[in-house]
Amino acid sequence: MNTQQDFDNAAEQWLRTHRYTADTQVLERIALRVRENLEQLGGYVSSSSFERAYLELVSEKAIQPFRGTVTEHAAAEVTAIPQDAVDFIEQASAVEQRKRYASDSAFRRHYDAYTTNRRSSVINLDVESYRKLPAAVVAQHYRTDREFRAGVDALIAQGKI
Repeated sequence: MNTQQDFDNAAEQWLRTHRYTADTQVLERIALRVRENLEQLGGYVSSSSFERAYLELVSEKAIQPFRGTVTEHAAAEVTAIPQDAVDFIEQASAVEQRKRYASDSAFRRHYDAYTTNRRSSVINLDVESYRKLPAAVVAQHYRTDREFRAGVDALIAQGKI
């Protein structure tokens, strides 16, 4: 009925569109409640299943409420990165970046936050947004943007495109 892939897809969609927390224990509690609800009530897993489980746990005061999607959280992290660090990351060679990463702990934190944000942008690449892009744009981004290429490759591996 509900495969693990269905469950994972619904969880990812819920995190992208409704709410996000980095607290893995809270996410595990929500996932457990989703499974319990599906066993009791039947049906198919969806992002609504996760929202329902979240609301139930909040009303029971089993978890604290949280807001913001994964994209909003990633954007907040990016705004915390100084512009000079972003400029250096985007313009410096890989060798220069490695040297500074190894020697400067503040830069290391900014670099890690920046790359985490870039990876989260891959999460937002879905079949619908991929198909809306003109073929020339897809080809250009696929050649020049590692994160975009990884997102496209993930969609291909999943058999979605």
